[in-house]
Amino acid sequence: MFINKTFTCATIQPMHKTMVRLYEVAKLRGLDGPTAVANHLNISPQVVNNWERRGISMAGLLQAEEVFECSATWLRTGVGESSSRHLAAESPKPNVALAAGGGSGGPWPFRLIRQDEWDSAPAHVRENVEAYALGAIRNSVVTTPERPPKPAHAKN
Repeated sequence: MFINKTFTCATIQPMHKTMVRLYEVAKLRGLDGPTAVANHLNISPQVVNNWERRGISMAGLLQAEEVFECSATWLRTGVGESSSRHLAAESPKPNVALAAGGGSGGPWPFRLIRQDEWDSAPAHVRENVEAYALGAIRNSVVTTPERPPKPAHAKN
């Protein structure tokens, strides 16, 4: 029972789902609580507190992936396996031509990233971009909205 009408079960936000998943991974490694997670990631407890409310930042997802050896895509979406080692063992082999900076024979897939920028990026950055894009593609529902019919009084 709450005495204060401002703070009720309906008004207090639950913890962001990305942090629920990060705490699951941390607990498997013997870490309990926000301070332990913050210390393990070498960040301030305030950052962890912010993540609890707003979700883990992209930089934080990548840092957690490296430190906790878990999948940043899984932390962000909850889809797939939590262990990046498991994902690496079971994932299809990457396109060697693309990984080496060469083309796939098809059109360049990015509008905002130039080929020379991609080629000069470190392999781990390209892998993270690819994993992020794959998660976004698999978790999106692409729909084409139907055009509403023209009103009878509208001119063609």
